[in-house]
Order: sequence, then C-alpha cells, then structure tokens
Amino acid sequence: MIFNRGFSLVEVLIGLSIVMLSGFGTLKMYAYIEVARVNSELWVEALHIADAQMALMKQINTENRVCHSQPITFDNVQNCHLSLNPESVFKLETDIEKTLRFSDEAGGISEVYAKIIHIKVIWRDRNGIEQGLNMPVSVTKSTNLFN
Repeated sequence: MIFNRGFSLVEVLIGLSIVMLSGFGTLKMYAYIEVARVNSELWVEALHIADAQMALMKQINTENRVCHSQPITFDNVQNCHLSLNPESVFKLETDIEKTLRFSDEAGGISEVYAKIIHIKVIWRDRNGIEQGLNMPVSVTKSTNLFN
C-alpha cells in the first residue's frame, strides 16, 4: 500500500506563485499610495505658501509693513514676494491679470482703483511633472486705510 502524504511539487509551485503575485500587487499599491501621499503634502504646502503671499498682499497701507525695505503700497504690491528658502522645491510668481479703472470723462479723471493679481506656486512632484497652484487675489487702493 502506498500512502500519499504531503503536497506535490506542482501544488507547492502554484501556491508560491499565488503568494508572490499577491505580494507584488500589494507592494505596487503601497508605492502608488506613498507617491500620492507625498504629492498631496506638496500641494498642501503650496496652498500654505499661496495663502501667506495673499495675506502679505492684503497688508497694503497698514502701519509698519515693509517688503524689501519699502512700505507695501498699491503701486508696488505685485512686486512684494515672500522669501522662500533657497533649497525650496517651490517657486513663487505674481502676475497682474487685470487693473480696474475709474473713468470720469466729464472731469477728465482716469484712475486705477483695484488690481486682480494671480499668485502662482510652481513645483515638481515626485514623478518630475511640473505642478502649479494658481490663486487670484484682488487688492484695492482703499484696502486697510487708516485715514
């Protein structure tokens, strides 16, 4: 009498291949989740930088607020940038999208009273793809006036 005990070689190889395939799938999913996590952290940090830049621009016409040793005024607000760490992966830009004018043809008055400025934060993600965050902010001549 011959008793069959244990597993055959084919059964062992099939079992090992199933375990290996599920392990590789789990590792690939973990790597994808890790990249997504880091990219979302970069996005949140870019949002904080854009928010801080917007807060800096909103300090126009307030007391003792300077940017690059000049008071923050309506005329130079778009040139006032946060100082980022030189090793930072982020780059900060501001562009004037639109200037709003008040025109009174009868009195011959034409004056800019507001600016819409786009704050752009640019960085490269873990895949090397350039990402960007664009946040518009409006600044008016009468923002935070004390007088």
